[in-house]
Amino acid sequence: MSDNWSPCPRCGSNRVQVKSKIEMFSAFIKLSIVLFLCGIFSVLFLWLIPIAMIIAVVLLFTKKSYECQDCKYWWDDKKSK
Repeated sequence: MSDNWSPCPRCGSNRVQVKSKIEMFSAFIKLSIVLFLCGIFSVLFLWLIPIAMIIAVVLLFTKKSYECQDCKYWWDDKKSK
């Protein structure tokens, strides 16, 4: 798999990790499940589930994101394909 990426815009490091949309989507789905389980003990958590689900769906329509492993800076793919 060859992803075109550039060095970190903040520190210039080459240790850059691509964050896929599916990874971020699944993380918010897992968060929704945890919130549901916590909702058994407090209703407050149940109100957060729809917010997490909306964020998960929105993430499917975003650009690729990158994370620098050295300075932890995040940025989006500026290229439009």
